[in-house]
Amino acid sequence: VKEGKVQTIFKLYKIGSKKGDTWTGSMGDGAMEYTATHCGVEEVKVTAGTYKDVLHVELKLRIPNTEADPGSLHFYIAPKIGMVKMESKSDAMTMSMEMTEFKEGK
Repeated sequence: VKEGKVQTIFKLYKIGSKKGDTWTGSMGDGAMEYTATHCGVEEVKVTAGTYKDVLHVELKLRIPNTEADPGSLHFYIAPKIGMVKMESKSDAMTMSMEMTEFKEGK
């Protein structure tokens, strides 16, 4: 929230996109830019279970006017559930977070 308005941090998904489609944007008032790629759908196994038709989106990050490579973010989004896994990959490290439990609402 900035000046009483909700701000978009980044565009994780482009409605209507298909495998191989890309879109670009920036975050942090332009401090970081990204190219997002629709990587298709796949089966993903996490602690909470195995999910089919999971959308995989990669955000390749870059810092303008530098040679620095901040790496990429990978998001895995299951239908009717939401994000089940996220990975951050760079030369320095790889970090992964995943859903450990899911309970349907009543």
